[in-house]
Amino acid sequence: MITLEQVSRRIFNDPSWFVKSIVGTFLLIVPIAHFFAFGYLYRQMLAVRHGDVSGLPEWEDWRGLFVDGLRAFLIVLVLGVLPIFVGWVVSLPIVPFLGALGYLPMVPGFLFAAPLSAAGIYRYQRREEFAEAFDFSVLLRMVARTRSQLIVPTLAYLGLLFVFSPLFPYALFTGALLVFSFYALIFRQSEAAFRSAASGHSVIHR
Repeated sequence: MITLEQVSRRIFNDPSWFVKSIVGTFLLIVPIAHFFAFGYLYRQMLAVRHGDVSGLPEWEDWRGLFVDGLRAFLIVLVLGVLPIFVGWVVSLPIVPFLGALGYLPMVPGFLFAAPLSAAGIYRYQRREEFAEAFDFSVLLRMVARTRSQLIVPTLAYLGLLFVFSPLFPYALFTGALLVFSFYALIFRQSEAAFRSAASGHSVIHR
């Protein structure tokens, strides 16, 4: 079974990974330019989806990166940011009475933001249709089927953002490259296993 550490070694084996991540971090914090950073994340997931976990893509085809970034940003906005925002709104009337415990409605949003966003991008890349990216029944099944493999990386990513909060943009972008690559690989393996099982089941019943 593939581990986050193995994926990390493969990705960061790229001799220019630090420079590439610095470029992405800079673009992430610049208005409008952040779409290029999201496009880069999209390209990395697409490479992993096709079986390439040998490094990071080059910063090239800027027009394509921008378009891909718009798509990825919309998916992350709906599947990642919106649930956290809804949890925050729900917590507002509770916080005055419970203090920090009042923010508990935000916890599910934080826990599912990254896996659901990755699942949405992964599904979108199948046919480049937003209907697939926002098919919540399929997304939830994807996450539920692979939950045992997603828990530790998700918590590690949240912990990374907390520990390196002074360097938040860098931790956010570089951590996303690693964790979303891992998610994509897990989804790919799960998809292959499901197809194999379905094929075997079909043969048995012929």
